[in-house]
Amino acid sequence: MVRRALLAVLVLAGGAYAGTLRLGVVAPPSLSVGALVDAIGRLPREALLVGGAVLGLVTAGAVLWLAATLGYRLFRLGARLAPGGPSSPKAVFAVGSVVLLAVCFGSMLLVLGGTGSMWDSDAGATGVASDVQRAGMSSSIGAAVEGDTVAPASLSNATGRCSRPTGVDSDGDRLPDAWERNESTPDGAPLPDADPDRKDVYVQPIYAAGAERFTATEKAQLRRVWDEMPVSNPGGETGIALHFVDRVPDGGRMESPIAIANDLQPVRDRYYTRETMGAGRCRYHLVAVGTVAGDSLAGYGDRPGFVSIVDAERVPAYNGSVTFRVAVTTHELLHNTAGLVGGQSHPGSGWLGTGGEYLGNETKRDLDDGFAPPRAYWGR
Repeated sequence: MVRRALLAVLVLAGGAYAGTLRLGVVAPPSLSVGALVDAIGRLPREALLVGGAVLGLVTAGAVLWLAATLGYRLFRLGARLAPGGPSSPKAVFAVGSVVLLAVCFGSMLLVLGGTGSMWDSDAGATGVASDVQRAGMSSSIGAAVEGDTVAPASLSNATGRCSRPTGVDSDGDRLPDAWERNESTPDGAPLPDADPDRKDVYVQPIYAAGAERFTATEKAQLRRVWDEMPVSNPGGETGIALHFVDRVPDGGRMESPIAIANDLQPVRDRYYTRETMGAGRCRYHLVAVGTVAGDSLAGYGDRPGFVSIVDAERVPAYNGSVTFRVAVTTHELLHNTAGLVGGQSHPGSGWLGTGGEYLGNETKRDLDDGFAPPRAYWGR
């Protein structure tokens, strides 16, 4: 009786909700699968482990209870229809459970046997590892980002060490308030839409011959990712404003290849110069889209500093809300701005850690205090 009443209440509630949706009285839920996955990704590892264990135990118990119940009823019915069959409830329960569980496990093995490529799937954790392998990186997420940074040696006057900005810098983005209010550096590098009370990052991309430029969609994704970072600012807003400056002629297209092996120095020496960057040198961040030699990395970045390179060829079917190039560019720019976090290049998880489209707590705390000073460029 109670179960019937509960079922009736659920049916009535469902009908009422469907009716209000139809009439426009209430709006459908806006939570997307992507948003849910991202929210789950922000949970601590301990919470995910405990939640997974509890969910696994509950699911296993429910499946076993259902299998045993169905087996009991099935073979009880068989005993009635087949004279001479087992009639003891205990015997029926035992035989039915064993047979039905055997059918369940047999079906599962049949499915797995018929889908040999399941473990190379493009979904879930196996998909991430597969993406990393296709990107030319290790199947280990930790190893995939290990060694993609370098702390540049102090630049000599011959290579063009630049002056350290002076004056009050309220938001800690290496751009003094006076520059941001004027939307220009003293030597004429434009700082469009700068805000002295909110951190700004100015990005100048360049592209090797034949490399695909960042699309309008990718640029919008980069702006969104940095805008949504929960980094504190003096003005009360969170996030970092990322700006593309695109001041290099021909849309940043270089006439020759841009390639490195295990050091960014060739890119710094050839492209992070006054000739290429103009007054934006040591104010703008250079992102070179070219080639990272070898088969282990898809990007490389100063730690901290102003120069990054993103591989133009390693573009796997990345399962995220942004393109693979955007994910790698975000990772490398965080090396530029955060530097070492708690003595580590890849702290915890998140964009700068071992994976996840969110900013890890350790990195957030460091960026709250401002960008790491690139002493190699400014001098000690």
